[in-house]
Amino acid sequence: MNGIDRVIRVLTAPGVWIRSFWVHLLCRIWAVPVTETRLFQNKATFGHLQHMAPPTVGAAFAIGFVPALLNRLLALLLFLSSLLGLFLFRMTGWVALSANTLAFWFAFSLYVNTYPPAEHARRMQTMLRGQGTRAQKILLAPGTFCCAVGSFLERRGVTFLLACAGLAALVLWQGALFAAIARWLPNLEG
Repeated sequence: MNGIDRVIRVLTAPGVWIRSFWVHLLCRIWAVPVTETRLFQNKATFGHLQHMAPPTVGAAFAIGFVPALLNRLLALLLFLSSLLGLFLFRMTGWVALSANTLAFWFAFSLYVNTYPPAEHARRMQTMLRGQGTRAQKILLAPGTFCCAVGSFLERRGVTFLLACAGLAALVLWQGALFAAIARWLPNLEG
C-alpha cells in the first residue's frame, strides 16, 4: 500500500470497514476460512481481510464482485437521501444538517472503497482463466475485468479523485438538477 492509498483509506475508513464486512460475510456464506483480519490497525494493511482461496470460480467472483456492488448500492441510497435532505427539502437545524452531512460523507467513503484489493482481483482472473467453464468465462469476464481495473485505479487514488470531481460537479449543478426534479414533483413545496 502506497502513501496515497493509506491516506485515502484513513479518510474513508467506514467504506473500508463496510467492504471488509461484506467480504467476511461472503466468506462465511461460501465456507472460505478467514485467516487474518486487520480492520482497525493503523498499519500498511489497514482494513485488510486475509482469507483462503475460494473453492470455486463462482465463490471467487462473489467474494470479489458482490462487495463492490453492495457498497455502490448502499452509497447510492445514502447519497440520494442526504442530497434530498440537504438541497431539495432544505432541512434546517443543526441536527438535520449534521445527520445529512454525516450520511453524505459515509456514502462518499462507501463509493470510494468499492473494488477488491489487487490480490483478490488477480485471484479472480487466475481462477476464471484456469478453472472456469466457457459459460463462466463469458458471463463473469466483464465483472472480473471491472474489478481488476477498479482495483488498479483505487490503489492509485484515481477513484477518490473521480469521486471528488463528481461531487464538485454535483454541487455546481445541484440547482439545475433539483429544479428539474421540482418540476416533475410539483407538490413538494406544500
